[in-house]
Amino acid sequence: LGLSDAVSGGTLQSLVEVLADEDARAAGDPAALVPDARAARRVRRRSPLALRPRVVHGRVLGPVVPAAFIDPPVLHRTAALLAAERGVPHSPAALAEGVDMGAAGRPGGALSLLAAAASSGLQAGVLALTRLPGPARRRLAAALGRRLPGSGSGPRGDVLEGWTWSVRAEALTRSGARGTALLEGTGHPGYLATARMVAEVGLLLARTAEDPPRTGHLTPALAVGLDGLPELAHAGLVLRA
Repeated sequence: LGLSDAVSGGTLQSLVEVLADEDARAAGDPAALVPDARAARRVRRRSPLALRPRVVHGRVLGPVVPAAFIDPPVLHRTAALLAAERGVPHSPAALAEGVDMGAAGRPGGALSLLAAAASSGLQAGVLALTRLPGPARRRLAAALGRRLPGSGSGPRGDVLEGWTWSVRAEALTRSGARGTALLEGTGHPGYLATARMVAEVGLLLARTAEDPPRTGHLTPALAVGLDGLPELAHAGLVLRA
């Protein structure tokens, strides 16, 4: 597979836009979308961005792709808004996402660690660029925008099919209680599956437009809620808890 079969030009150009933005430094802030300043400070202390490779349960975990800084602000905003809605103190979770790169102890484990380290270094380098002075960032973004594939280019149709993937979530409370959930999907996770999810969520929101359960600057989880999970089965998703 080539680069265009893994990451679309639109994704790359979106990263270029982040680099050129006045608030580019917020890209590495897990609390960038948490509205309360004190709650945001707690998130930063409790749940810093997970970029380093690590081994968990014998598996090598690398940073989430295409960018580990996309999910955490959304997840922490969801938790903060839920706490405010319920009138309880916001106690941020220690979030540690990762992509399974393979078994650590088997032949090839060293290659898995090397791949995870390469992904970590690349993403750390991208975040370092967001710390450059504004004029330098904008010049660099303009140069990258001209050289990288443009929006509209992406994986070929035959590459989008034939994928199976899963996302496993494990939660541990301070009392020692554990919870797990497994989301399974089909189709290219970055493009075909995402496009199907966007379509189903759009249809769901249209049906609830006259009497929405929540309004405001919501995250997808809060806008859809658990009642929307059956709808996502049409997008090829199955949630097992």
